[in-house]
Amino acid sequence: VVTIHDTQFLDYPEDFPWLSRVAQRIIVGGAARRANAITTVSEFSRGRIADRFGVPREKIVVAHSALSGMFALPQPCSLPKPFLLYIANTYPHKNATRLVRAFDRIKDRIPHTLVICGQPREGEPPSHPRVKRVHYITYEELIGMMQAADLMVFPSLYEGFGRPVVEAQEAGTRVIASRSAAIPEVGGEGATYFDGENEEGIAQAILDALTEPASTHVDMIARGKENAKRFTWGECAKRTLEAFNIALG
Repeated sequence: VVTIHDTQFLDYPEDFPWLSRVAQRIIVGGAARRANAITTVSEFSRGRIADRFGVPREKIVVAHSALSGMFALPQPCSLPKPFLLYIANTYPHKNATRLVRAFDRIKDRIPHTLVICGQPREGEPPSHPRVKRVHYITYEELIGMMQAADLMVFPSLYEGFGRPVVEAQEAGTRVIASRSAAIPEVGGEGATYFDGENEEGIAQAILDALTEPASTHVDMIARGKENAKRFTWGECAKRTLEAFNIALG
């Protein structure tokens, strides 16, 4: 039984050095074809693995990632409010540059700073006076930032799962995200979605979320918390056992 999270190295090869791409094609592709069963983290990834490696879907089991429970526990945050939060290393598919340009469109209409938390990569956006870059932080600091943000914006164009979405939901933070890959599957009804390739659409989604009626805001946060409850280690273990039973059979 082998676990494959996604096929990003095939779908977004520009994110990887050529040697890494070649090695992953050989190692991951070979493992997928030889395995008696495969576990992965979303229905989206299940489809991509089947299509990319030519393996039958019935030998691929979705065992969603689980949450730590830590994001529901209050933590302090030292950042000045109000701010919007983006969490990801800035690989091109994470779409940080488009988010910064969208933020620039509306910066004069909102009082917020945009906080980008993650390591710089090939898709690092240009500097902006209202964008704060945060690199290495502790897990507790990450939780505190998530809880303190007015909005978690997740514009990624490719995710096999997308942990920040459900971590923000567990933290009780309003989430808007790209309508791409596994993100709507994972975020469920606890987030609203936009076209991640449309800067104007991203900007409007931010404005809409920040100005929505209080009743809508409370309802969306409640939906997010409920959605986050789906992702437990017990359920993950149950589905993983299912994969082993397929392999043994």
